[in-house]
Amino acid sequence: MSNIRNESNGPIRLEMFKTPESIREEMGNRDLYFWGVGEWFEKTIRRCGLRPKYVVDSNPALTGGTTMGVPIVSPETFFRDKQPKYLVITTGSYESVVEALIRKGVSESCYCCTPLLKNMYLGRRLKCVDQTLVFSVADQETGGIFRYRIRDKTLTRWYQGKCRGLIRYPGGYAFVDELHGMRLMDKKGNIFQSFDFPEVNSLVGLTYDEDHRRFYIVDSGRDKILVVSEEGELEKMLSFSEKYEEDGIEHHHLNDICYYEGRLYLSLFSLSGTWQIGGYDGCIVETDLSLQRISSPLVSNLWMPHTITYINNELFYVESMRGRIVRNTWMEVVRYPAFIRGFAWDGQFYYVGQSENRYYDRLAREASVIPVTCCIHVFDPESRASREHVFDQFENIHDIVIAHSSV
Repeated sequence: MSNIRNESNGPIRLEMFKTPESIREEMGNRDLYFWGVGEWFEKTIRRCGLRPKYVVDSNPALTGGTTMGVPIVSPETFFRDKQPKYLVITTGSYESVVEALIRKGVSESCYCCTPLLKNMYLGRRLKCVDQTLVFSVADQETGGIFRYRIRDKTLTRWYQGKCRGLIRYPGGYAFVDELHGMRLMDKKGNIFQSFDFPEVNSLVGLTYDEDHRRFYIVDSGRDKILVVSEEGELEKMLSFSEKYEEDGIEHHHLNDICYYEGRLYLSLFSLSGTWQIGGYDGCIVETDLSLQRISSPLVSNLWMPHTITYINNELFYVESMRGRIVRNTWMEVVRYPAFIRGFAWDGQFYYVGQSENRYYDRLAREASVIPVTCCIHVFDPESRASREHVFDQFENIHDIVIAHSSV
């Protein structure tokens, strides 16, 4: 779960913005108070049908007066009054009010925030995300593995190379350097194992089989899957089809791979093997661990699919050219008008990688605007709001994971 930094560090949560019906139920026979004179006070009365006995305000110039016929009292008067009461916070400075209530020992069952401030809260919390990411960049000169702290926008390069597949691994991370091999890295970014593979063409996706303690690595340039032991031994190479053996040319463009409950899941540009001549019949397939029994596509007609993973026993994948993250083969989580690849989920927000788009001519008929920024979006599925963190020094983000908590 991500942490949310409130400006006051107060424990503000979405559940505190209650509906008018919930407010009436919770207040029961207690006197109703509002805290905060002004716009949100007036809107709460008009739109929510709630009318308080008193309104609290910290401005001494207002104490003793009235607003909309409601007497205005000071915070001191409010706290001295020991009669049962229920408070609705009607000021945009709700963090400081909650802090004051906590200092005075007021139970959370005795107050809430007006539901009209919910949108303000949802907008603010994207600015206050406190999460650390690790992501891979596949650029030739500036590529590598990077740690990024969202809170203070601190970017640190842990490894230099043309990096693609990246996963969390017991004790740290595992990733592939496209031109060399696989690396194991501890939680602080130190390489402790390097496995180089001769004659590699284009290493891309990576997954770990915790049941058999081995890695599966996609060699996209040869339409193959490398099976590698934890000790770095190349145990075997599995061919997706016979086409590469026939002419030595990549046909299917396998991308990312995921191990889940004894099966492998693959994303690829072309099931027919014709993507290089425009046949983008991309799909997600399931297969046994030997690639001998490849299923019919779980999802078909995808345009450059990439990241594939399971979260809480549900399949997720990315359709890069259409900018979509999809859940359960059909439920669209989010869509950006951009080339999307790589994402992570922390239980509250999605962290979505966006690469510079190089396919303007192909998107001209589908998009009214084509973003070219390399960035990571922080997407809030509750509000549908998104905030981007731009990296002008990069062109391609491939994978994103949530950093281990010790970093």
